[in-house]
Amino acid sequence: MTPIDLLNRAHEIAPTPGEDGTRDDWMRHYAAQAMAAFAGFYNVTHEPRTGGDRPEIGYLALISSTSVAAVLGLHMEPRDLPRQLWQHDHDGGAVNGEGIEEYIVDVLDRLGINPADLDERYTAGDFTSPSRAAVATR
Repeated sequence: MTPIDLLNRAHEIAPTPGEDGTRDDWMRHYAAQAMAAFAGFYNVTHEPRTGGDRPEIGYLALISSTSVAAVLGLHMEPRDLPRQLWQHDHDGGAVNGEGIEEYIVDVLDRLGINPADLDERYTAGDFTSPSRAAVATR
């Protein structure tokens, strides 16, 4: 699946809430967007190279970083936010990204989106939220 396909799936599962959206709606939207960007980044960087550069890598990194920051801003207490932004940033505490994706996976599952619906590296049965893929195949 291409990065654009993954981002489109995230938008289908968790569309932009609009002005009447709740905090959870917005967190769901940004967490889904971050997860799709993580999955797209993984797919692009682990596929065989056919030559040329990969400009979508920067785009996916920007989407994932800003989406994670939005989720943190909506989720954390204001006094904890600077520390959490630092700990969940590739330039900060999560030098190799450890903890960032796990945090987004937990947020998605808690808000009713199965991470396996956005990233095939995960197994739907490992989460409490129902999988859209399982529902679609019934």
